[in-house]
Amino acid sequence: MPYPRRQFQYAMPRQTAAVLEYDMNTRLSDGRIVDRSGSGYHGTPSQGCVAPGVFARGWQFDGVDDVLNCGDVTQLNAATAFTIECWVKPNAALLATNIVYAKYNTVNDDRIALYGTAGGALNYIEDDGTTYEASTAVVLRAGVWTHVVIVRDGALVGNVNRVKMFVDGAQVALAFVNDFPASTANLATYPLVLGARLPTGAGSAPVVAGNFRVWSTALTAAQVLALYLEGAKLPTLYHSMQDVPVSLANVGAGFKVDESEWTVSAIGGGAFKVTEDASRQRWLELMSASQVASAPSDQVSGTWVWDWYMNTFASEGVVIFLSNIVGMYNTAGISGYMVYHAGGAITRFYRISAAVPSQIFPTAFTPANNQKYSFCVTRTLAGLFTLYVKGGAYADWTSLGSGTDATHWTSAYFNASLWGQIGEKISNLQFYRGGLDPTLGQLPR
Repeated sequence: MPYPRRQFQYAMPRQTAAVLEYDMNTRLSDGRIVDRSGSGYHGTPSQGCVAPGVFARGWQFDGVDDVLNCGDVTQLNAATAFTIECWVKPNAALLATNIVYAKYNTVNDDRIALYGTAGGALNYIEDDGTTYEASTAVVLRAGVWTHVVIVRDGALVGNVNRVKMFVDGAQVALAFVNDFPASTANLATYPLVLGARLPTGAGSAPVVAGNFRVWSTALTAAQVLALYLEGAKLPTLYHSMQDVPVSLANVGAGFKVDESEWTVSAIGGGAFKVTEDASRQRWLELMSASQVASAPSDQVSGTWVWDWYMNTFASEGVVIFLSNIVGMYNTAGISGYMVYHAGGAITRFYRISAAVPSQIFPTAFTPANNQKYSFCVTRTLAGLFTLYVKGGAYADWTSLGSGTDATHWTSAYFNASLWGQIGEKISNLQFYRGGLDPTLGQLPR
C-alpha cells in the first residue's frame, strides 16, 4: 500500500557528546530525573510536576518557586565554551523576573542565566562583578513549544561571535550590554537549576520544560538546526485517512480518522464519504455543497500539510487550517487563517477575523482541474506565513508566496470547509511542531 499508516518514534535521540541530558521522561526510583549523558547530573525536583512534553514527558514549573536542581555542572565553571539547549512552552507571557535556568552564586550574584523580558522575549545574562546581557526581540508565545539554544565561544572575538542565541533552529539578532569576557565566572559548588528562584525575588518562568541538554563545546549552526529538527519533525496531528473504511458514506455528526474524533457540520445538508483512488490513497470526499469536516487542533505555528483534490477548481474551496470554531469562513464569530480557492481558480491566503476575510498575500497559482496537489503552510513565532505547493506542473515543492500576520494565536480546529464543488476531496493531513522547509527536504512524509 503506497500510503501506510505512519508509526512515529517519540524517544529523544541520544546525544553522546552532551555532558548533561534530560529527556524528562526517565526517572530513578527516588524520583530524580536521569541524566542520560552518563555524567551523573541527575535532576532533583523541588515541587513542579510531570506534564506532556516534546518527545514524551516534560516538567511543569509554576512561575513561583518550582525548581529542578541539576547539581554543580562543573563544565560551566569558568567556562570558555559551552552550549545549552532547551525546549520550553510558556503557560503565560514571560516577564523580566522569570528565569528559565540559572547557575547562580548567591553570595556575590555571579551567574549565567536565561531570563524572560518585559516584552515576553529572552535575555541571556552573565555576571562576574560586571553584568553582561544578550537579549532578543523574538517573543515566546504562550502555549507554543519553542526551541532555545545558547552557544558560548570565548575563543572568538566580539559579542556577536562569543554569544549566539538560536530560536527554533535559526540564529536571532541580539542586543548586547557590555562586552562578554572570554570565560564565565567560576561558579563552582553552585548548582545549575531549571526554574530558578533567586534571592533578588525573581521567580521561575511559568513554563513546561520539554528536554534540556548541555555541551562543553560550542556547537555549530548546522548542529543546532539538527537538534531543532529532532523535535520539529514530530507530528502534532497525523490523519492519513487509511484507517477509515471505504464503505463509510453519508457521514453524520462525527467519525474516527486514525483514532481521532472528527466533526462533520452539515451546514447545507448532506455529508461526506470516504473514497479510494487508483493508487489506493483514501480521501474524505464532499457529497453535497456547503460542508465542513473539522479535526481538533490547537496548533498556531509550525507546519501544516495536506493533500487536496478538486474535479474543477472554478468552484470555491477553503481550508481553514487554524480556527477558533467549527465553520466556514463566513460562519458568525469565526477567526483564523485559510487557504482559499476563489471562483476564478486563483489560490489566495487570508486572515479571518469575526467572519471577515482579509487577504495577507496573493499568489499567481492557478490549479488544474482533476489534479491532486499537496499544500504546505509554515508559520514562525514572528507570524511569518509561507505557502508551498507540489503537484501538477510543480514536480517538487515550490513557494507560492509569504506574508506576516500576528493577529491570531489561539486555535481549536482544522476545518476542511469544502464549499460548493461535489467531488472535492482532502487527505493525508500532517501537522508538525516546528517550521519545516519542504524545499529543503525537511518534511518527513
